[in-house]
Amino acid sequence: MAITALSERLRQAYLALPLSNTAKQRLVNVLYLAAGPAFRGMVHYETWKRAHSAVIAAPPAIRDLPRAQLESETTFQPASEPLVSIIVCGQHGYLAALRCLHRIASHRPAASFEVILIDDACGDLEMDRLTRIPGLRIETETVPIGYARCCNRATDLARGEYLHFLSDRILIHDGWLDTLLWAFDTRPDCALVGPKLLLADGRLQAAGGVVWRDGSAWHFGHGDDPARSDYSYLRETDYCSGVAIVIRRELFNRLGRFTVTDTSTNCEDVDLAFKVRASGARVYLQPCAQASQSPGRDENAKSVGRRQLENAHAIRTAWTNVLDAEHRPYDGGVRIARERLRLRRTILVLDQYVPKPDRDAGSRSVWHIITTLVADGWNVKFWPHTLWYEPVYTGRLQTLGVEVIYGAEHSDRFGSLLEELGPSLAAVVINRPMVAKEYLFQVRRHSQAKVLYYGHDIHYLRLREQARVLGARPSGEQRLMARLEPRIWKLSDVVMYPSDSEVAAVRALDPTIEARQIPLLAFDSFGAPRPGKRLERPKLLFVAGSGHRPNQDAAHWLMHDVLPILRKRGVVFELDVVGSHVPEQLQRFRALDTQMLGPVSDDELDRLYRTCDLAVVPLRYGAGVKGKVVEALRWGLPLVTTPAGAQGLAGIERIVSVCTDPAGFAGQVQHLLADPVDYEKMSRDMIEFAKARFSRDAMRTVLGEALRPDRTTVSAPHRLSAVPAAGLRAGA
Repeated sequence: MAITALSERLRQAYLALPLSNTAKQRLVNVLYLAAGPAFRGMVHYETWKRAHSAVIAAPPAIRDLPRAQLESETTFQPASEPLVSIIVCGQHGYLAALRCLHRIASHRPAASFEVILIDDACGDLEMDRLTRIPGLRIETETVPIGYARCCNRATDLARGEYLHFLSDRILIHDGWLDTLLWAFDTRPDCALVGPKLLLADGRLQAAGGVVWRDGSAWHFGHGDDPARSDYSYLRETDYCSGVAIVIRRELFNRLGRFTVTDTSTNCEDVDLAFKVRASGARVYLQPCAQASQSPGRDENAKSVGRRQLENAHAIRTAWTNVLDAEHRPYDGGVRIARERLRLRRTILVLDQYVPKPDRDAGSRSVWHIITTLVADGWNVKFWPHTLWYEPVYTGRLQTLGVEVIYGAEHSDRFGSLLEELGPSLAAVVINRPMVAKEYLFQVRRHSQAKVLYYGHDIHYLRLREQARVLGARPSGEQRLMARLEPRIWKLSDVVMYPSDSEVAAVRALDPTIEARQIPLLAFDSFGAPRPGKRLERPKLLFVAGSGHRPNQDAAHWLMHDVLPILRKRGVVFELDVVGSHVPEQLQRFRALDTQMLGPVSDDELDRLYRTCDLAVVPLRYGAGVKGKVVEALRWGLPLVTTPAGAQGLAGIERIVSVCTDPAGFAGQVQHLLADPVDYEKMSRDMIEFAKARFSRDAMRTVLGEALRPDRTTVSAPHRLSAVPAAGLRAGA
């Protein structure tokens, strides 16, 4: 109890500081670093500690194993119908080829595969020893023909649907092939994909490539830290180095394979990427797949500069029209060039932190907005105000193709980001008032992008209701929000809330503000109606992260006032309470019929919604649509709630039980558990209600309307006239 009270007092003091959010965040970092243990157990400190101490996992170092071990452990099991034909070009001798093959054998993918090695007459007499490797198919050239011709030659032997070309100097990492194939599954326009390539010392060799208008090509990020956010998300790229790429065999043959000439150029990979795009498909970097260059000196290093000039001339000659039409002049905007950003097809999403959809409803809502935008073909960037790398959650967005900006080096670069995105930026989606307070004015000053503000709930209304229920005086936070939120609405082009009542409140303040109702969540599938039956020992479900004050109050009300009534009436039940940060004052309510499950995964939460018998949402105050109510609607899990729980869902009171006092709440729980007919009807009606309002198509429609480029965007100067020159911080 003392920790919770201290946390709340510190939060109020934090809000009252006359500093920008960025300055406040720096102050928190210093405070927690200096005296962290003193805050142990506080929600905000525990969250900060987890994210601040996170280390972006680097691939394990590749050990140079004894030759005998390499030979004994390198075996392959032939696949009768391989999905992938891995083609290794042997140009650097027996030991290099053996190391490459051993990595494949010891990091077997889930996909079926075959391995074909083509010996490019490398001159190593020991190459014959590779014939002893079980399951390996070998083709030997009598004279060196080069990497591209070797790959073309081996294609005639391949049986897989996909071709994976590998230089024998490449050492793959765990999961490399399955994640490369995953790009084809998630991006229907993907025709060629390559991994993030590392140098032998662990630095970045290439995260895709950039081709400039003069035909010159860059290995993007060469020599940099491979863990930086710039290099860590699935994205389109001009080309991927041919030493490790995957392409469909049918397309490779249809495009004429690698183009080879008798000149000294070696730009076949760049040329192939251009041919792929000419066919209407795209080339992707998949950074989840990683491969390292094995140690060793490149014999041709001295001629790199000359070859680069020859390569640029060859590409310029072959693809003049494409380069002039689609590529930028040298160093003319690296961000746009590195991922082929299109005019007004990028959306920047801002929030306090990376969404954790299994932790809170707000995160789940942001996640559904982002996934809908990605599915509709938008290039999405995500800026968390904390700039923290969140283990697991950051990676989830990156695998979708969302660039998540993190790292201290970006702390003062928000304005630069807006400038770099330039005309590619169509819109900025800003979540929550304190984030808007920090960034909205900058967006308006330095960008022509459309501004969509998603408030989640109207904070000052929620805080006002909280004070009324608890009999407290208006807080400083309530007064701050009452001034801040209307200013944000006036500065935004579109204001979005999940609740129809909150949209009405915005319009009532100023009818010229474009306010829209957006589905809190967007589902692709829904549950099946529950059959009515008598339940001997029903399971009740209450989903609520206790880091949120309304949830703490609801849990206390449920356990202190409602459950004792059920027990007194002889109702036998089990209650599962799901959510993180269970406060001390709730621990004393632990009982044989009550389980505090803590945070659970998305899959486990879905299982609970499918297998429990009744949902309870006993909120006494709050604002906006409640995620736990929407989830229950989706799964058709009969529900008992309160007016606060039903808020923002017009008509829901005709479907579910809405109660105002403990006795009524307990009575409705008892009635539903005993009446199979009403139970089954409620389940069926809930699913129909959810399908009409919380489908993916419903969210797609709202976002599509809000983002329509032909809609008139109120000019930035006009909007800015609504606030003082000092911006949103004035008077706040």
